[in-house]
Amino acid sequence: MIPGTKKEEWLAAALYGELTVEERAQFEALLAKDARLREEFSQLQSLCAAIPVHEIPFQGDLTGAVMEELRRGPAPRFRFNWSHLGFAGMALLVIGAVAVQFMPQTVVEVTPGAVAAVDLNGQTQNALAQSAEEAAKGNFSTAREILESGLQNEHDPAEQGRFQLALADLEYGHGERYAEAHAAYEALREKHFDLFSSDPVTVQRFEVLSECASLGFGPLYALDAARNGVTDPLPALENLVATHPEKKIAILAILAMEETVQSELPEAHSHVAALQAVRERCANANARARLDLALGEAHWSESRDKAQAEKAFQQAIAGGNPTIVRLAQEKMAALQ
Repeated sequence: MIPGTKKEEWLAAALYGELTVEERAQFEALLAKDARLREEFSQLQSLCAAIPVHEIPFQGDLTGAVMEELRRGPAPRFRFNWSHLGFAGMALLVIGAVAVQFMPQTVVEVTPGAVAAVDLNGQTQNALAQSAEEAAKGNFSTAREILESGLQNEHDPAEQGRFQLALADLEYGHGERYAEAHAAYEALREKHFDLFSSDPVTVQRFEVLSECASLGFGPLYALDAARNGVTDPLPALENLVATHPEKKIAILAILAMEETVQSELPEAHSHVAALQAVRERCANANARARLDLALGEAHWSESRDKAQAEKAFQQAIAGGNPTIVRLAQEKMAALQ
């Protein structure tokens, strides 16, 4: 559960796209469980969508400040690497500078502020707000029809992109239309790549969907069933991790396992403590090895504890799963 003050902070940050990848993943997991929180968030989204945003041109002089920053060195670029996060094993928690050394794979680079404030016309704002309201009421078909109508009737590319993104998010949030969500995000990627690539959450969702597409999106349905069921979710989540240790869905399953343990054991507040508690409750050898891999990365990212990281990676290797062995060996080499 999110404490009261924290909830308000997360709602505000989510509305304005300021949650980290870690926080967004946790927030979406909470939305999936809490109908009241979903309704509150949806209402706030509708309100924000109905408020026009106008940028006020800056009239000051920043030359001195800019020159000072240039003298200090090159400005950092935000680098979102879902592949790294998938193998980081810390449930989307390793981002930013700490993660750079584990980034040898393909990277989607995003320049901060790439999604400039778009002054959508009143008709588009109203349509997006109306769709959000219908979705909050459970009228999925009506919400979808509003967005599809907007896509067909709107000719401005920026406005089309917003409709397409809203449609993709709506399909994804439905929970039973992952194939449609995948197609919608694919259309967004092909037709509005700047908008698509500027949001790490959008990229993350698309890549998880793409990964699960060949499996009929079964792992995603299994993840939802475990999260929303009335029985202990850990066995089903453990099975997901054991069955798909190399896939991104394993990250989401590990995150869900951590949330479950933390709700039961308040003392497991840190990432390492939560992972250790989860591992102790797992019986499957592949799942335990995958959690060892996650623990190694957590030890390194949280405290730069090379000895503990190497120990955990060695335990992952000892598990014998070829995929996990390869990943752990790569992490061991990166520590040197």
